[in-house]
Amino acid sequence: MGAWGYEPMDDDTALDWLANEVEAPLLAAISKTLQAYMDQTEKDDVKTTEAIAAAALLVDLIGDHTKMKYTQFHNGYLGHEAKEADLCLLAARVIEKIMEQERDWLSNWNDPEKKVQVLKLLVSDLQQIKAANKNR
Repeated sequence: MGAWGYEPMDDDTALDWLANEVEAPLLAAISKTLQAYMDQTEKDDVKTTEAIAAAALLVDLIGDHTKMKYTQFHNGYLGHEAKEADLCLLAARVIEKIMEQERDWLSNWNDPEKKVQVLKLLVSDLQQIKAANKNR
């Protein structure tokens, strides 16, 4: 048995379950959502909103600021696989494309520039995670 402590995630079997049953499907959903935005042939506001949410979830799950009580996703499978798939780069490209090509969608906000500022911060967060991963 690969246990090294008493906490719920201090065990290889528990970490395998987390990687295979939780993190892998979550990463697949994020990747699928980002790619669906990039592959669309017609503008779809739902895909735009979902892509932004997927990018933000990626930052929350693998950013160093993310802390959970029992385990940290970025220390396990999710962070490694996101790095291998270069999802931060894809997510940043998606958000940049939204800012460049979704002027109509952005104009629906009361303050479009404020929305653009939020999206720019999201791109910055993704770029910081990507840069930090180069050093690991």
